[in-house]
Amino acid sequence: MIGMAMDKDSLNLLDQFVKRNNVSYLILKGNEKAITNLSAAPLGKNFKGVPTTLVLDKRGQIYKRFDGSFDSEQLEESLQTLINQK
Repeated sequence: MIGMAMDKDSLNLLDQFVKRNNVSYLILKGNEKAITNLSAAPLGKNFKGVPTTLVLDKRGQIYKRFDGSFDSEQLEESLQTLINQK
């Protein structure tokens, strides 16, 4: 799992957020260039902005995409399906 912080104001608070929420995954600090790059491949014209969550399969292909907020049960179901695939 990789996160990307995009809000300029929140970048100053990122370390505090990570410690307070016991975040154990990598969080990158993004900027406008990151958005531009995400708008290119692999998301292309379908990129609607942040937050966007991508679930990748073991080949690195996009298996599931969530635009905006989503229910954690949806994510768990997607991950479980991938885990059970041979």
